[in-house]
Amino acid sequence: MKLLAEVSTFAHQGEMNHAVIVAAALAVLGAARSTQDLDLLTTERRGLGREFWAGFTARDCLADVPLGNAHDPITGVVRLDLQGERPRDVIVGEAGWQCRVVAEAVPHEIAGHPVPVVDALGLVLLKLCAGGPEDMWDIEQVLALVPSRPALLSAVDERVGELPARCRRLWRRVAARRRRG
Repeated sequence: MKLLAEVSTFAHQGEMNHAVIVAAALAVLGAARSTQDLDLLTTERRGLGREFWAGFTARDCLADVPLGNAHDPITGVVRLDLQGERPRDVIVGEAGWQCRVVAEAVPHEIAGHPVPVVDALGLVLLKLCAGGPEDMWDIEQVLALVPSRPALLSAVDERVGELPARCRRLWRRVAARRRRG
């Protein structure tokens, strides 16, 4: 978690809007997850530039910048690898709904640092976009933990139209199960 907090602090100092996603966001909501994915999301393309990360990587941290392809919902990923810690990914997206998810992030303290973390709505939208079996499990965990589930279901209903069609189809299946159960 320390590297995650340091990456977030560095991004904040560089005035790059970002938010913590995946396992750390689930943990803030109260869901335990076996994966160690502690990633950040930004929608600023400059986050893909090695020059942005040069000051950070000077501390024996390597930055690898693979780019997404035309079928990928993300523009690219920066993998920050520091010896002795699990690598951390900074995922760069550019869709309008991703910008909104980052803008709506809520600060939480992680490893002694205030870090913006996506809220339950943003996490569900991101997981719908990822669309894998583990992502569907994560959505079920979020829906089970959020005390205002009807409000969250309605909020996702309102925003899912901003996502690709395959995400809307997934949401219809998930929402139908949750409304029945």
